[in-house]
Amino acid sequence: MQDIADELNISKAAVSLALAGKSGVSDDLRNNVITTAVRLGYPIVDKVKRTNNNLLLLLDDGREKDSDFFYAVVSKCLNYAQKKDYNLLVSTVNSETQKQNRIPKVFYDIEAQGVVFAGNIKKNYVQTFLNAKIPCVLMVQHLYGLNVDNIVSANEEGGYELTKHLLGKGHRKIGYFADTSVFDSFSKRLWGYRKALEEAGIETGKYECVFDAAGEVPSEKTISPVMPKVASFYNSHNGGPTAWVAGNDITAVGLINEFRKRGYRVPEDISVVGFDGMPIAKSFHPKITTYDSQIDLLVKFSIDLIIKHIEKAGKIWYPVQISVIGRIIEGESVKVLI
Repeated sequence: MQDIADELNISKAAVSLALAGKSGVSDDLRNNVITTAVRLGYPIVDKVKRTNNNLLLLLDDGREKDSDFFYAVVSKCLNYAQKKDYNLLVSTVNSETQKQNRIPKVFYDIEAQGVVFAGNIKKNYVQTFLNAKIPCVLMVQHLYGLNVDNIVSANEEGGYELTKHLLGKGHRKIGYFADTSVFDSFSKRLWGYRKALEEAGIETGKYECVFDAAGEVPSEKTISPVMPKVASFYNSHNGGPTAWVAGNDITAVGLINEFRKRGYRVPEDISVVGFDGMPIAKSFHPKITTYDSQIDLLVKFSIDLIIKHIEKAGKIWYPVQISVIGRIIEGESVKVLI
């Protein structure tokens, strides 16, 4: 502790307050102390009293706008953690805090035993927690090169199964429509889509419509500007796709609405499938055929892993990556061509 104080030219008492998450020091000084402690190999997490069962679920602040998928994730995390006799606090982190690699004060305020990350969390930010030897699990999102427990949907498998489902209904001209700019899950779904087409001897790349919505939630605002490219497929003499694989259920809803504006009926003229198995897929008309991402299992594996990690504190830990295989839920948005 004295080494940290000497490094920053502050008192040993200030270092103690910062590491304990107590009041009396500014957030900037606390961040400097933590950053220096990590660099010097100081075991920060050992300074958090292990007298409670508190966990922190940390999302990027952009997920507040996702009223469907991440709402379900948060709700199920709260319920399952309670069943395991753990208290879960949900908090958000903005891009500036992530850029500064600052461990939020709330982590120390609640004396959290571990952190579950979800949403658009940056690699260097997660690495800050790992460097501090804080038990972590990364849920839903995959970040390459991190030695951390990672629980994700079987995105490539799901894209593959949805495309195979459409092929089985007689569709040969199948498009892929998704924003691939934020989460690599949408790119992996694209890979699965391509794999299914390749196995069927169908050329890939012809009807792919991927775009960058700058982190915006799928909506008319983000989807409408991409529709001219989609429309161009139908202006050719060969006609456009008879079916589309959308990146998720919200995107599927937006795509169907855009088709309707242009006079196309779903599924009579064009079939559309989604991904995630959200309630909107069932309540929308027509009910959307989708791939259930099994949020219950994503949450269960994530919470169980963080608890095991905490229980084995100080022991060698070998992180795992779990890919949860889902299932197709058939709706009314796919027309049978054979």
